[in-house]
Amino acid sequence: MCIISPSILPRSLLHPSSLPPSTLPLRLKPPWLTPRTGNIMIADDGTTPVLMDFGSLTLARIPIPTRTLALYHQDLAAEHCTMSYRAPELFDIKTGTTLTEKVDVWALGCTLFALLYGYSPFEPPSDQLVGDSIALAVTQGSYKFPGGVGGYSEGGAKQVVRRCLVVQPEGRPSVREVRMLVEEIIQGMESVAGA
Repeated sequence: MCIISPSILPRSLLHPSSLPPSTLPLRLKPPWLTPRTGNIMIADDGTTPVLMDFGSLTLARIPIPTRTLALYHQDLAAEHCTMSYRAPELFDIKTGTTLTEKVDVWALGCTLFALLYGYSPFEPPSDQLVGDSIALAVTQGSYKFPGGVGGYSEGGAKQVVRRCLVVQPEGRPSVREVRMLVEEIIQGMESVAGA
């Protein structure tokens, strides 16, 4: 679960009455938030993370009944989502599918990887992938953990990344499942530290 400071949300999200009635969803959720490391800032207190860049905020579930709509959302994702954090299903959106919050789970896995190692899993500093190479790596789920890092990243963090970076959205955990996995890992670490 993500806690978002009201001070960083657009006014229309804080005051839904300012939106036209036809645009009011049952629930607003950013499937293309692309929560990459560049979108996480630190507040003046020096410790509180603040999420930024809600330019692509949209509905949580978007049915894609036509090819025209698929191409529209594919172009929208290409324009608003950083390629190396974009979920594989956003590179070639299929007619008859539904885009879900699983695109955020993918981006979360990319962000966690970047926080652990300092770069996106699909833009390793030594390989210098660009354009089509990045798209191919993402759509094939081709990434590697750096060797010899050790420490906390060898524990549960890698497990979370692996679970989030599954190419098929159906194979990725839900946001609730990611939260439960992280809570289990934290409890395990606390029990080891307390022993």
